[in-house]
Parts: sequence; C-alpha cells; structure tokens
Amino acid sequence: GLRIDCGAWEGVQVVSDGFSPEFGQAMGAVVDVVTKSGGDAFRGEVGALVRDRNLRAERQDQLSVASLPETSIEQYYGNLGGPILEETLWFFLSENLLSTTDRTMDQTVGWLEIPAGELRTTTNNAFGKVTFTPKENHTLSLSGSQDRSLQQSGGIGVPATYAATTYDNEIFRLNYAGILGPNGFV
Repeated sequence: GLRIDCGAWEGVQVVSDGFSPEFGQAMGAVVDVVTKSGGDAFRGEVGALVRDRNLRAERQDQLSVASLPETSIEQYYGNLGGPILEETLWFFLSENLLSTTDRTMDQTVGWLEIPAGELRTTTNNAFGKVTFTPKENHTLSLSGSQDRSLQQSGGIGVPATYAATTYDNEIFRLNYAGILGPNGFV
C-alpha cells in the first residue's frame, strides 16, 4: 500500500461487490482513490495531526495473553497546487511526515517474561502530479510518489526478535483520458 496524505485526495470510492473489468479478478474489496490536480488558482494547506497516547481514555483490562502497545502518532503535512500555464497545465505537490511510537509494559506470558519496550518509526511520503490538457476533452497526467522509511529505533516484545524495517519505494504513473467522438472515449 501507498500512504498519501488524505489532503491530497480528490475522492474515494470503495467497491465491495460487482467489480468492473478495470479491476481485473479482484476479490474482497477495491479502494479507488483519485488524487487532486492543480487548478487555475494557487491553493494549499499545511497541518498537523497529533494522536498522543496520553489523550486517550485508560484501557480496560483484557483477557488476552499479552497487552496491546499504547500508540502515539504525529503527522505533519503540506499540499500545494496551482497553474503552470492557465487553463492548460497544472501541478500538485504533497508532503507527508509520519512519526509513530509504540510503548509496552513489562509482561509475563506463562514462563516467558517480556520486558517493556518502545518502538519509534519515522516515514516520509512525497507525491507530485502534473496535469496537461492540450485541447478540450483530452487530459494527460503524470504522477509520482516516493514513500521511504527515515528512522527506526528500539522495539517491542523480546529484544532478540527486534528487526529493522527499511524501504524506499517509488511509483510513477502516466494517465490519458480523452473523448474521441460521440461514440468513443479512452
């Protein structure tokens, strides 16, 4: 999956039944997210979402073998879109920095003692899109995204099982949409 800040979404469609041929032989559900394009006016936003574990109600006791970690999430994002050439060429950029911290307490599962732990991860996602409309009813879009892990420290569970997860994923996509005539479109 690719994480793109929800401020970069133009629309979302969830299809859970009756897939059209464009989704192939999909099983279960398909989530189709359409990303924003720039427009003839400059628009943007910056923001932060902070979901700190201390802002939540205290957890109730559970009948599980081990407890779930308490999670804090910090997300900082910014989006900007606008014209390069009015009514013809537009851009849209999105930047998303996400930091997650999971904390666990000392636990005992049968004879196994699991020490308290803290896992911190930081990731970054950048998304860009250029949309070109050379003439009415014909649109060409080029988009790209880079999703990368920036930092990971610590861990939860038994220290011997700690593993670092690093990645640097890039995706590029070229789309063309056009109305060729009264009975044809691509």
